[in-house]
Amino acid sequence: MVTAVDAICALAAGAGALLLARGGTIPARWPLGLAWIGGAATLSWGAWVTIAALGPQLDGGEGPPAATLLIYAGQMITGLLAGAVLIRFLTARRPA
Repeated sequence: MVTAVDAICALAAGAGALLLARGGTIPARWPLGLAWIGGAATLSWGAWVTIAALGPQLDGGEGPPAATLLIYAGQMITGLLAGAVLIRFLTARRPA
């Protein structure tokens, strides 16, 4: 269930960022909401599990495989990119 919610948040962040970058006739509040919520959830969850995976293994076992760490890094990058698009969009709309 957590993985499904993770995937939905990442897709929402990507969709919102793409809609903001492309512009169009859709009201800006929907892409803003998608990018904001999806990007924040993806970035924070990716950062949390990366920190947990890189920390000491309390059960004495091996850490997660490299592929898992790359997935976590991809989550953080997706969240950061959505945040960057969101910030660029908001600063471009700021009144002069």
